[in-house]
Amino acid sequence: MDLVYRFRDSVVEYLSPKRRRTVGPTTPSKDDGEPMFDAPASEPQGSKAQTVVMARVTKTYIRNPRKRRFREDEGDTVVTLKPEDSISQVGPTEESEEEEEEEEASRSGEEGSDADEEGGESDLTDADSEEVDGDEMEIEAEDEGQLEVGSDELDAAEISSDQEAEADDEDSDALIDGESQIDEAEIEAHEAAVADAKVKEYLAQQAELALRREDIEKAKAAGDWHPDALVLFERLSLRSFEVILPDVYKMDFKTLPEDLFALPGEDTFVNYNCKSYGYGVKALQGLLRLGVRARDKMAAVGSAEKLIAKGIQDYIKWSERDGGYHQKRFLPVLVVVAAKPHEATSTISAAIEDQMKFLAERHRENLALDEEHINEVGQVEKYRRQPPLLYGIIVARTMVIFTTMDAADPEAKVKHLTHFDFKDKPMDVWNGFAIAYTVIMARNYTMSIKDELEDEPEETDVDL
Repeated sequence: MDLVYRFRDSVVEYLSPKRRRTVGPTTPSKDDGEPMFDAPASEPQGSKAQTVVMARVTKTYIRNPRKRRFREDEGDTVVTLKPEDSISQVGPTEESEEEEEEEEASRSGEEGSDADEEGGESDLTDADSEEVDGDEMEIEAEDEGQLEVGSDELDAAEISSDQEAEADDEDSDALIDGESQIDEAEIEAHEAAVADAKVKEYLAQQAELALRREDIEKAKAAGDWHPDALVLFERLSLRSFEVILPDVYKMDFKTLPEDLFALPGEDTFVNYNCKSYGYGVKALQGLLRLGVRARDKMAAVGSAEKLIAKGIQDYIKWSERDGGYHQKRFLPVLVVVAAKPHEATSTISAAIEDQMKFLAERHRENLALDEEHINEVGQVEKYRRQPPLLYGIIVARTMVIFTTMDAADPEAKVKHLTHFDFKDKPMDVWNGFAIAYTVIMARNYTMSIKDELEDEPEETDVDL
């Protein structure tokens, strides 16, 4: 019997890596007289001692319970953790059922160990299987009970959820209907407010138009106005209530009201003659932007007289070219006076009066006849034609003042026509049109006498 165990130990010694790591490898002896597979002298020779050694050899190594086990070890090993073991120092011991039975077998003897081991395994396996079957039956029963109880609860939950969804849909529909009604009411209120605003605006415009027509009628009834002065005063008073620009200007002044543009082929007061309409558009655009530039200049340096006067002079130069008399000798009928900063009002009035009187005297001298004669009506004629109406523009800070004087009357005084202020931002466009009206009145008179004007002599270089 000992020989059999010794042979088994020799085979296990070479085949089992666990035993080689635990007990150490056994090399065959070089002596031919000894058996090749004899165990070394260091191994225990007694049956009980060998049984204990075999139990240790087959003992499962202690593993970290946090690591995943191999599948073949998961079914037959139990990992236990002692209370005194800390979390950081893992000290579990794995005791397999096979180990316990081997220890019992080693204590009872060699022959009874195998039988006890097999019997214990079978009993444990049967008990475990019965326990597992009982647990599975209990789990199935619990699941069936939960399903039976949950089915009624599920039906009730579904019914309540459907009712809540229907209630939410009804609430959302009611909310949408209410919002749509509110939106419709707001739209109607907004449209009504817009209509009321338009009606009020129209009534205000009609009231203002009535006042301006009343002023025009008063001026006509006074009887001391020059006919050209009445025309200019009427145009200035009605410049926002009548057609002003040709239809071709519409694409260049898109922000202006449609009512200001004439129909194709219709005559307008602000127009173009000899030059292309593009020059007129450019000149008028600079005039309509004059208010913005004047306010910026005032904010920067505190005075804008020179800027405004230059803008007016630029438009006058365009009118001379557009009238076709810029290369002829003519006496102007328009005077522009720019006040100096902090200049007194009396000084400004005296300056415009002196210049207009001087210009009126020049016109009378130029138009005077050598001898007076009586015309067909019986009136005494002193001039080849009637001296014109002179126009004056005074620029003081941001104020622009329009004046007139009858050049035919040696005793005539400067007459105030109207005035406006470039500080009034909403009136920038209308103030620009007022300047354009005055300049065009002067242009139209000079164009009417263009055939009588002499050509400007060509400048010659005296060095040639």
